[in-house]
Amino acid sequence: MEKFLVAGVNYKKTILSIRSKFSISEQAIKEIYTQFKHEGRTNIIILSTCNRTEIYGYGISEGEIKNIFEKYTAADKVAIEKHLIVRNGREAIQHLCSVSAGLESQIIGDYEIAGQLRSSFKMANEAGMTTGLFQKILETSLQASKSVRTQTNISDGTTSTSYAVIQHLKKYSLNHLKICLIGWGKIGLATFRNIRQHLPDADLTIVNRSLNKLLTIDHAPCKLYSLNDMEQALSNVDVAIIATAAEGYLIRPSILLHSRVKIIFDLSVPSNISPDVRDLEHLEVYNVDDLSIEINKNLDRRSKEIPLAMQIINTYIDQLYAWQERKKSRTVCS
Repeated sequence: MEKFLVAGVNYKKTILSIRSKFSISEQAIKEIYTQFKHEGRTNIIILSTCNRTEIYGYGISEGEIKNIFEKYTAADKVAIEKHLIVRNGREAIQHLCSVSAGLESQIIGDYEIAGQLRSSFKMANEAGMTTGLFQKILETSLQASKSVRTQTNISDGTTSTSYAVIQHLKKYSLNHLKICLIGWGKIGLATFRNIRQHLPDADLTIVNRSLNKLLTIDHAPCKLYSLNDMEQALSNVDVAIIATAAEGYLIRPSILLHSRVKIIFDLSVPSNISPDVRDLEHLEVYNVDDLSIEINKNLDRRSKEIPLAMQIINTYIDQLYAWQERKKSRTVCS
C-alpha cells in the first residue's frame, strides 16, 4: 500500500492561472499511457479537470511524476517544485477516497467529480493501466464514495441559485406551471436545463436580446420572444425568472400591469428589477440574497456530515489493509 502515490495540484492550494499550467490534455494522457505500455509498465491514472490535475500511481516515483508534468504540461521545474502536492500510502488512498466522495470539491458533496474519476478510470483501464492492488485501491475509492452518498446527507439540498429556484417552485401548487425565463447567458442556460429536468411539464417561454441564440434550442418546444416583446411574453405566465446582465432595470411595475405573474426570481447581479416591483400586491419577489440564505444553510448542513463521511472512508481503507494482510498470509502459507 505504501507504494501508492498521488501527486498534483488543486483549487485549494493553487490559483487558476497557475493550476491551468498543470493541465494535461486527453491526447497527452493517451500518449503517456502508450509510452507506459511500450515500456511494459502499468498502474497509472491521470485526472485533469478545471479544479485539479492529479496523477495516481503504484510503484511510480515522485521524480517520474514530476518528469511527466514537465514534459506534457506548461508547468516548468520551478512551478512543479513549488506547487506539486505529493501524498503516499494511506494518506494518498484517503485523499483519493475523499476526492471520489466529493469531500474535496469546491462545493462539498458535489458528485460531478465521481463521474470524472470513473471516466478517468475507464480510460486508463482500456489502455491496460490498472492491475492488481492498484485496481483494488481504485475500486475501493468508488465503493467508499457510493456509501458516503447513500449513508450521509452530504449531497442534500441545493447549492446553486438556478436549482434553488426549482426547489422554491416545487413548493407551489400551480396547475400547469407557466414560466418565463429572461436571459440566455450562463445562468439562464443552467436554469433552463434545471427546469427541463425537474419540471418537465412546465410551459416555458424564453426571452433574450438576440433571438438567433434561441433558435439553436433543440429541446421541447418553447415560446421565443425578443426583449422588445417582453410585455407580451409576460402576459400569460405565472413565474418570471430574470437571468440577464443588462444595464438598468428591465422589469418595472408598468410592464407587469397586464400580466398574471405571481412570482419573480431575480438572478441578475446587479438587479435588473426596479425596487418598486416589490411593492406590488400579490407578487412574491426573490433575489440572489434570498436564495443564498437557503444555499448557505445547505452548505452548513453538508459540512456537518464530513466527520461521518470520513469515518465511512476510513472503514473502507481499514478493510483494504486487512484484505492485503490476508492475501500476504495466504501467500506465506502456500
